[in-house]
Amino acid sequence: MGSSIFQGTAGSYARFRVPYPSQFVSQIVENCQHLCRMRGVADIGAGTGELVDGLAPYFGRAILVEPDDAMIGEARKRLAPMDVPIEFCCSRAEEFEFPSGKFDVATFGNSFHWLDQDAVLSKLRGALASPSVVVVVNSTSPFRSSASWQREVIGIIESAIGQRRRAGTAGYFPDQPFTQEESLERGGFSVSAEIAWMHEQSWGAESYVGFLQSTSFASDVVLGHRRDEVHRAIRDLFSSSSDGQLIDEMEFHALVAVKDLGQAE
Repeated sequence: MGSSIFQGTAGSYARFRVPYPSQFVSQIVENCQHLCRMRGVADIGAGTGELVDGLAPYFGRAILVEPDDAMIGEARKRLAPMDVPIEFCCSRAEEFEFPSGKFDVATFGNSFHWLDQDAVLSKLRGALASPSVVVVVNSTSPFRSSASWQREVIGIIESAIGQRRRAGTAGYFPDQPFTQEESLERGGFSVSAEIAWMHEQSWGAESYVGFLQSTSFASDVVLGHRRDEVHRAIRDLFSSSSDGQLIDEMEFHALVAVKDLGQAE
């Protein structure tokens, strides 16, 4: 995952991304508490620190690995009040040397799909203290929403920049050869639990435009000279609603996987 994927989005990302629901995070913590000692958490592709914000108080330490220095800057501001020791590392996960034995949980908050999964899991398998846990977290994308208004949004974006989903200035959304469950198994981590949490999010026009500005597929950099045109069309879509609000039925999902001790390092 490179910094060019989310180039110029850090401010919008920190302001407009929907926080991970506290009940959802609590379920992740409960599963981890049953599986490991909670020494430390390493959050990979950490963005502006949304996931660590909920998890860090339950751990002895935290480390954020994120390739975009502007995202790291926003994470520092978000997490400044934390009492837990937190290390901020501006690096691609594939190139980062994880400290050995200091962390027993690794998390991916909407980032696993961007990575060379085999390479990163191999690094983690050697570095994480035993017993160890990997948690892969995802939330609903507008591209997978069943809501008719979300499909209209995607249609507006595709009419402006083409049907293939963009990934910042890096190119296009990656096609992974394996499911996330399969990648974890290949990396020596067995899925022990799945967590799902539904959340009803009410969007207004300006907050939703801000959300789009935080994404890899509709950031200002990606939309370029079509930005104002797309934003006008989005605002027109919201104005058709009686109260100017549109509802997004979001699902937050986590795979909790434990290191398979029977597999050789």
